[in-house]
Order: sequence, then structure tokens, then C-alpha cells
Amino acid sequence: MSKHGANKLTAHDLFADYLARDHVKNAFADYTDAPAAVCGTTIHDPAIQQFLVLCEAGAPMPSFPQMNATWRILEDMEIEVIAGASAEVTAREAAARLKAIYTTEERSLYGGSVVA
Repeated sequence: MSKHGANKLTAHDLFADYLARDHVKNAFADYTDAPAAVCGTTIHDPAIQQFLVLCEAGAPMPSFPQMNATWRILEDMEIEVIAGASAEVTAREAAARLKAIYTTEERSLYGGSVVA
């Protein structure tokens, strides 16, 4: 769904209403396969095997409340740099935004005043 799409209402209804229905989700699950996995190619692919070894050795991704905001800030930063913005300036701005999110969250968790 595109933020600037012409059919936002239709797309919202599609995702929030229709695709969230149990019979639709079940149909997708019943009739959607991952062709590479079904054919067994992942078992013999050295790149997949290396990835699985790394996954088993790695730590799980954090899932604290600020994680979604963190990913959005990093996403914005990546887009800006790809578009030609200074990586150093963009990283400093992202760091300031991240610091503000975590500082605000900590203050609200521990009873301090939070300025919106």
C-alpha cells in the first residue's frame, strides 16, 4: 500500500477488512507455497545453509516498544542517503531522533514528564 497512492481507501479496505478474514487467510495458506522450499532447493543451497547457521548462532531481534519507530527512522535515513544526502549529516539527525524517542520513552516509563 503506497502512502501516496490514489486508492488509499480501497487499499485500506482490502488489507484491513477483506484480507483479515479467516476464510481468506486460510485460502492463502492452503494455496500459497514457497516454490523454492517445496522443490527442496533450500536444503542443498550453500548460501541458505550459511544463513541458517548464522541464524542459529545469532541473538533474536529486539522487540521492545520503540522498535517500530527505530526501523522507520533507519528507513528514512537510508532513503535520504540513497537520494544523495550526506551520510554523516543524515546519521547524526537519525541519532538525534532515536535519542529523543528513547529518552521520551524512559521518562514516561519512570514517571517523568513527557513533552509531546
